[in-house]
Amino acid sequence: RRLGTYRLAPNLGCGDMVTTSEDAFVVKRVSYRYAYRAGRYRMVGKGANVVQAGRFGIEKALGRLLPKPGREGDGDPDSRPDR
Repeated sequence: RRLGTYRLAPNLGCGDMVTTSEDAFVVKRVSYRYAYRAGRYRMVGKGANVVQAGRFGIEKALGRLLPKPGREGDGDPDSRPDR
């Protein structure tokens, strides 16, 4: 869902909270748009991919429950140390 156009802080980064009139969101990814003008690149826009603050907490908790690839016990026989 698209939230709309907002003026973002110049130092906005991943993990920061963004509050709108509707809800609070956590920034997952920041992207920059550049244009080549007068012999150099200039930033002309900034975008942010966000998730709702409540969903961010749920995703983080679920991520801790799932096994990480390459760790022991994930079912991959090549990742286990020889015994």
